[in-house]
Amino acid sequence: QTLYYGSAVSATVNQGQQQVNSGTTAIGTQVIGGGVDHQQFGTQVVANGGVARETTVQDYGNQVVSSGGSAVDTTLVSGGQQTINDHGLASNTTVSSGGTVTVNPGGSLNGGTVLDGGTLRVMQDSSDVAILSGVTVESGGVFALTGDVSQASIQALTLMKGAGIHFEMLDYSTEAPIVTVSGSTVTVQGEASDGTAITQAFTLTGIDGSITADEFQLVSDGDGGTNLTYVACYC
Repeated sequence: QTLYYGSAVSATVNQGQQQVNSGTTAIGTQVIGGGVDHQQFGTQVVANGGVARETTVQDYGNQVVSSGGSAVDTTLVSGGQQTINDHGLASNTTVSSGGTVTVNPGGSLNGGTVLDGGTLRVMQDSSDVAILSGVTVESGGVFALTGDVSQASIQALTLMKGAGIHFEMLDYSTEAPIVTVSGSTVTVQGEASDGTAITQAFTLTGIDGSITADEFQLVSDGDGGTNLTYVACYC
């Protein structure tokens, strides 16, 4: 289904594709993927100037928010995915168990909730800045960082007790990384698998009270990376 004008309401995309083009709006679309073995099926592409509202993505379907596209109030369930590309914008995404939202360099996520079993992944390199603002990670939710996330813009991130942070580039197997806290800035220092020193820092805002390093617990992810769990919260 390709939208060239007007809007589509309550469409179901079952292992197919919906293209939301400039000047068009898709409301209440249900995107159903092909399961874990056929993740290339079931896609909603929100193109430049297109708007998608209240989309539900499941069974490894994917909502792709392209440059200039906008997705509002998306819900990801049971393997559902949302990919926010360079200059794409998503607002108020809800990530339920099994769901994943990926913010690529230059993409923006403004508001959202990561529930138990859900994952928010921020990808950052030397190109455009990934922007994250006003997101809450609930207990059991995971905030995954790939690349030099100190270059990303992360504002008003709320971590509830039991929320996890996954540093995919920090190697836990040789020497455990170190967590330090200064004010609202959390810094994790360690090494990559090739011995390169890595420092990841991010700022937590909107927290009532102070945070200390002993409120975080570092463990191996079992696959070469490092998991950081926020074990105490003043939220």
